[in-house]
Amino acid sequence: MHPRRPILKRVKMKQNKNPLGFLIGALLLGVFWGLLSQWGAKSESTPDAQKAASEEKTVAPTPPKIVYQDNAAQDLALALIQNGRHAQTPLKSYDRVGRNESLSVVLDRNGIDSLDVHHLSRSLKGVFDVRTVRPGRVVVLERESNSGKLLSFTYRYRGENGAPAKAVATRLPNKKHGAPEPWFKAETIATPVTTQPVVLVGKVKSTLYQSLIDAGGNAYLVNRFADVFTWDIDFYREVQNGDAFKVVTEKKYANGSFVGFGRVLAAEYVNQGRALRGYLYASKDEKVQGYFDEKGKCLEKTFLKNPMEIARITSRYGQRFHPVLKRRKQHNGVDYGASRGTPFWAVADGTVKEARYSRSAGNMIVLRHRNGYETEYFHAKGFARGIRRGAKVKQRQIIGYVGSTGRSTGPHLHFGMKKHGRYVNPGRQKFPAGRPIPKKYMGEYQKVMAPLKIQLEENQQI
Repeated sequence: MHPRRPILKRVKMKQNKNPLGFLIGALLLGVFWGLLSQWGAKSESTPDAQKAASEEKTVAPTPPKIVYQDNAAQDLALALIQNGRHAQTPLKSYDRVGRNESLSVVLDRNGIDSLDVHHLSRSLKGVFDVRTVRPGRVVVLERESNSGKLLSFTYRYRGENGAPAKAVATRLPNKKHGAPEPWFKAETIATPVTTQPVVLVGKVKSTLYQSLIDAGGNAYLVNRFADVFTWDIDFYREVQNGDAFKVVTEKKYANGSFVGFGRVLAAEYVNQGRALRGYLYASKDEKVQGYFDEKGKCLEKTFLKNPMEIARITSRYGQRFHPVLKRRKQHNGVDYGASRGTPFWAVADGTVKEARYSRSAGNMIVLRHRNGYETEYFHAKGFARGIRRGAKVKQRQIIGYVGSTGRSTGPHLHFGMKKHGRYVNPGRQKFPAGRPIPKKYMGEYQKVMAPLKIQLEENQQI
C-alpha cells in the first residue's frame, strides 16, 4: 500500500486548478529570501561600511525633478524650494485670435473670469486699443495652477514701425475680487528699430505697382509713393509704360532683420515727359509739415485724386453698358474694384450730408465740401465709426468700407462728384494747392532738401 500517492495526486490537482496561488506563493518566498540576504549582508558589513551608511543617512534628500513650462517659472519655483516654501507652478497657455473675434471672446474661451476680463481691459486702456486685435495674432495667458487666477496677459503684434511688439499686463500683488483698482499693470514693449535710407529707381513696364515691387519695394511702399503725388497724378488712368520713378525711403531693421519700409523722404515721377518731385519736410516746431517741391510749394491740394489706395478701375466716368440694367447709360462716377471691407476715405474736408441706405446705391455717403462741391460713395459694406449726418470729416479720413450693397454685381466703390449740383468728371477737376512754406522756414527747408535732392540726382539704385 502506498499512502502518499493519493496525497501527491491531490496536490498536483490543486496546482492545476489554481496556478495563481502557486505563483503568489513563489513570489512571497522570493521576497522572504531577499530580506534574509539583506539582513545577512548587514550583519557581515565592516565598521567602515557601517560608518559610510550612517553618513549617507545624514545627507539631505534630493528634491524631486520638476518640469516647468518656462525658465522664469522654473527659477521662481527653485528659489521657493531653496527657501523651504511650497511653489505653485504657473500655467502658461497660448491661443490665436480667430476671424471676427474680439479679445473678450478669446479670454472667455480660455476660462478667464469675467471680472479679470473687465479689469484687464480697463488696465490696457490708454496703453493698447483692444479693438485692434487681428486674426492670427498670438495671445499668451499665465494663470495659477490651482485657482486658475489670471497672472499675466501678453498679446503679440507688429507695431506701427513694422517691428515685433507686445502688449503685456501683469497682475499686481494681492489683487483679488473686491480689491480696489487697478488689478493689472499694463505696458507695451516694442523691439528697437534702426533705419537706413535707400533709393529705388525704375521704369513702368506694365503697372506702377508691379514695377515698384520689381525695383525692390512692396505694397506698402507703392501706396506711400502714390501718396506723395496723389493730388497731381491719377495713378489709375494717367500712368504710361516708360514712365520713370525714383524714391528715397527708409528701410527698417529690428534685431538685424528687415521689417519693412518707413517714410518716403523724397520722390520723383516722370509722367509722359512731365517731371514731378516732392520732399518731405516737418519744421522743428511742427507748425509746417507735408510734401513740397524745390521752391517750397505745397503738393497737397484741397481734393485728393482718389478715395482709396491703389486698386483697379472697373468702370470709368461716361457712357457705358450697365451690367444690371442691360442697357447703355451715363455713368456719373468712377468704380474702384476692391475686396470687401477695404477702407475708403474722404477726398477733402467736409460735412456728412447723407449716410443711409438706398435701394440702388446701397449703403451710401454724401459729403458736402467748399466751393459748391459734393462727393458720393456708394455700395459700402458699412460706415466708419462716427459717420452720420452732420458729422465733420477731414481729408483722407476713413469714412466707410467697400461692399456690394444695393444694385451691384460685386464688391466695389462707386465714387461720384458734383459741382453746384451737376455731375462732373472727378479726374478732370483742377483744385487749388495748399499753403507754401513760409519764408521764415525756407532756410531750414533748404538744409533738409539739399541731401535728398543729391540722392535723387545721383540715381542710386539698390
